Amino acid sequence: MKKYFALLLVLALAGGALAQVSDNHDVTMSVPGINVIALSNAGPIELTLVDDEDGNFATAAAVSGGNVSYRHNQSSARKVTANAGFAAGTFFDLTLAVDFNAEGDVDLIVDGVTAGDVDLHTNIAKGAYNDRSLEYSASATYDTEEGDYTCTVTYTMTAN
Repeated sequence: MKKYFALLLVLALAGGALAQVSDNHDVTMSVPGINVIALSNAGPIELTLVDDEDGNFATAAAVSGGNVSYRHNQSSARKVTANAGFAAGTFFDLTLAVDFNAEGDVDLIVDGVTAGDVDLHTNIAKGAYNDRSLEYSASATYDTEEGDYTCTVTYTMTAN
């Protein structure tokens, strides 16, 4: 019986030792960079120019251009710019009013010349910025011939 009890004791101690054995490994998760910018409710925008009181310019009142939303998860600040692609040689001005630009309205085209990349929002911390309103207005001198003119406004998010 002593042998049987001693055997049980050895097995119990060995089982306890086996229960305490452990191992581990590392689990690595890769989070991809997120840089998203999207327009919503921003179909084609038609600005109809009309004579002003002085007869010097044709102007278009502000027209809603929908909304822009953007988000990122970068450690460094980002910025959003706008660029209006337009053929030179006309005498248009195109202005963009955005509710998130502390500097106020921005001129995208001045006297038919594009202003290039114009900063709309700088020093953007990581996170989501949704449904920022866009509103366009335009004017043209009488040197601009009658007709339809189209420009494409491109919004880009880049490093600050």
